Amino acid sequence: MTAPTIRLIVEDSGFRRSFVVTQGLLSIGAGVNAQLKLNGPLIADEHGELDIGPDGALLRVQPGAQLPMIAGKPQRGDVRIPPETPFVLGSATLMLHYERAPEPEPPPPPPPPRPAPVLGDAERQAHRRKSAEIVQRTKTRGLGTWIAVFVMLASAGGSAYLIFGKPDKHKAQVVDRGEARLAQARQHRDHAQWDLLEVDLAALPKEFVAEPDVAAEVAALRAELSKGRQLLNAVRVDEEAGTWLKNHVESFAPRYLVDPIDPSAPRAYVRRLNQFLEHWPAHPKAAWVLDERKKYEAQVDVGRAATWAETRFDVRVLTRQPACPEYAEAFALLDEFAKRASDDERVELEVLANQLKAERLGWALARLEQAKRDQENGQLSAAFEWLVNIVTYCGDDALAKVAATRMLDFPDLNSRLLGYEQYRPLTWARLLQQPDLAAWAAAR
Repeated sequence: MTAPTIRLIVEDSGFRRSFVVTQGLLSIGAGVNAQLKLNGPLIADEHGELDIGPDGALLRVQPGAQLPMIAGKPQRGDVRIPPETPFVLGSATLMLHYERAPEPEPPPPPPPPRPAPVLGDAERQAHRRKSAEIVQRTKTRGLGTWIAVFVMLASAGGSAYLIFGKPDKHKAQVVDRGEARLAQARQHRDHAQWDLLEVDLAALPKEFVAEPDVAAEVAALRAELSKGRQLLNAVRVDEEAGTWLKNHVESFAPRYLVDPIDPSAPRAYVRRLNQFLEHWPAHPKAAWVLDERKKYEAQVDVGRAATWAETRFDVRVLTRQPACPEYAEAFALLDEFAKRASDDERVELEVLANQLKAERLGWALARLEQAKRDQENGQLSAAFEWLVNIVTYCGDDALAKVAATRMLDFPDLNSRLLGYEQYRPLTWARLLQQPDLAAWAAAR
């Protein structure tokens, strides 16, 4: 039996997505490292994973994450997900659909051979005479054909026939190849697979594209490709903004702005709101962020420098995220406060900094080891993302250099980093702060 084509269907907030997945592990969550990103308010950064097999999947959720629902009932532990069974995570409904190609039907058995008729002597003699006549006629026609060919070759009209009347096999092959590729391009256009559409258009034979009707359709496809790419770029930039908003703003209020509220929390919240508006002032949620800032700006005097208590609170929040702790930003806040710290505050600052350095080293070494394992197992995208996180988040030049050196050895480095440059501008700007990556980008 042929292997099935497995589709994961996701319905969330009125939108439906469907894409082909392979057998193996698929991570699910709202964080930057999740292979399948869900944006519901109850989805953790690292929510769980699907272990997809040939006849269903096993769903494992992280401890503390919201449980999946099947038929309206929460499921605990490892959950078996049969094909065509909807299950709910947060506000999203997911389902695995298995498409199996039908087995080809065996050809019908050949009919039994018919027995040869039994002929009498008179019938055999008649058959022999008829066969001799057919042979003689064939020889006569063959001689006439050669005479006709000779006459045609001797005349200008005959030469023209041989030159222009002969079918052009090359042109027929070009047309067949072009029509097949054009049909594939239409399919990729319909599924918004813009990279594949670009490959199809580049592979069309020049002779085929020169036809007026084909040239018009190709021009229309190129226009759709350009428009689709622009829309995709905007969506992906919004995706980075949405992930940042979820991790740093939307998750902040339910954790730190509930009773009893730490007096340092409102200032840290307003700082994050200002950061979002600085990076994405035209984002669709910018108006909501402005409204949030108005609620708290009466409690926060952003014109004065942060106190030690406010700085310490902010640093602890920044480094509490397990997937991507913001060590670089946390140490920047500590360095800024150290310029105005009292002697007692400086002692506490040194203790906290040393503690964070130990935590950061453990986090970075674990990520480097995970990247190595993923690379050995052929999961190059996951391995590359771990190295990107170390460069952008750790805030340590030596650790960032180790990760950057590994990144520079990756195959297809230009295409891998091009995705960050085009679709994740904030991450790209952080990557360029590493000298080796900046030198590579300048020399490419």
